[in-house]
Amino acid sequence: MSETAVIPSAQPEFLFRNSTEREEATARAAEWLVNYLRGRRWTIARQILAAMGMSSTEDNKRWLRLVRVAAAGRVMGGPGMPGYMLLAEMSVAEFEHWRHTMRSQAREMDLQVIAAEKRYHAMAA
Repeated sequence: MSETAVIPSAQPEFLFRNSTEREEATARAAEWLVNYLRGRRWTIARQILAAMGMSSTEDNKRWLRLVRVAAAGRVMGGPGMPGYMLLAEMSVAEFEHWRHTMRSQAREMDLQVIAAEKRYHAMAA
């Protein structure tokens, strides 16, 4: 697949008639992303979106994060990471840093849910 746009819109999630069509397009974009990242080090969202012919809007960055998830563990990235990178091309240290960062974020989110649940149940009592 060439390095041309796969989704020609600033808000690709709104272009589809149904969720199946959206999921298929996202899966194609995930395959494109895996191929695009092959042989590259950390690549920032702006560079990836530009290669796709998309602007670097918050909506497009959010969509790119969904595409990363659709790559089913082959593409790493997230808060605290210097961009996106293929898991298969990460060093052990890079993977451990990614894993630690994601686990830390998950723990923080769990604490927020627990605090909200406690407050909610206290209000309901």
